[in-house]
Amino acid sequence: MDMLERIVQLRQEGMRFAIATVVARKAPVSSQLGDRAIVLETGQLEGFIGGACSREIIRKQALEVLALERPRLVRISPDPVQVDQSKNHDEICVPMTCASEGAVDVYVEPQIEKKRMLIVGASPIALALAKQGKMQNYDVTLFAEKEEEDAIKFGLGDLKVDFLELKNLKDWLAKQSASQKGALEAVVGSMGHYDEETLAPLIKANPRYLGLVSSQKRGQKILDLLKDIGLAETDLARVRNPAGLDLGAKTPNEVAVSILAEMIQLRRQAARVAAEVLEAEAHCPVCQMSVSMASARHSTEYKEQTYYFCCPNCKHQFIKDPEKYLQIAGVSS
Repeated sequence: MDMLERIVQLRQEGMRFAIATVVARKAPVSSQLGDRAIVLETGQLEGFIGGACSREIIRKQALEVLALERPRLVRISPDPVQVDQSKNHDEICVPMTCASEGAVDVYVEPQIEKKRMLIVGASPIALALAKQGKMQNYDVTLFAEKEEEDAIKFGLGDLKVDFLELKNLKDWLAKQSASQKGALEAVVGSMGHYDEETLAPLIKANPRYLGLVSSQKRGQKILDLLKDIGLAETDLARVRNPAGLDLGAKTPNEVAVSILAEMIQLRRQAARVAAEVLEAEAHCPVCQMSVSMASARHSTEYKEQTYYFCCPNCKHQFIKDPEKYLQIAGVSS
């Protein structure tokens, strides 16, 4: 499978990933203009973007790009120009710590899955949320009873959303891939008409966000009922009850804004946490380059301690004389 086919496949599966492309180079470096790699949100890198040092730098930068959801130009050079990252997230200069004296510029672009919102119900809040979702470029799918369709069309006016009958909810969820369901943001806003019967399959689908439009007291009664029919407390705890940030919202539009704000908050938090987990770092004791412990390909044990390396050569040098490099690095053995 070539690079373009892989990109199409990932997009069809609703995956988040970044594309890294070499846009400038100064010899000697192993990469060529136009070399490309894909970095998945798990940290896995596919393709060729350069040697071990460049590969690790780009993998780390790609995870940050995915968390920020904005592209970045990464300049890797033995003499990097300092850029104030607090003011500029679009460009970063990283020192090349390997033996090569070359330089390479890599453009890293995030590929974010299409935002998808599932709304259950035809209440004023449900329709207001559908409008807010479309304004934020969500693909909106609305489930309700067939007899509510005319009221929904009247309430939404010219706004186009996918309308499906409530009876099709389980089948619709079953057709979604695990990654598609995991990226879904769902809200039950039927206001008591069919909350329980729709919450149960949605909880099992494990969407990224699941909110219930209800008072906290009534919502708790619904969750207690679902617990009685066999749903686990850990699964029920994922339901946002009541849905939305506490903004003091009163009108349907204000409640819809509070729900959308909570979706954005949780999505950003999840991206940052995922990046932080993947970015637990060690320093290569030979060249002092930062190395991700989660994805490091080269490591060794010495005196019951694990050391991580950016490349095979650094590992080889360390194994020949570990005390030398530990002393240079100021690490007590």
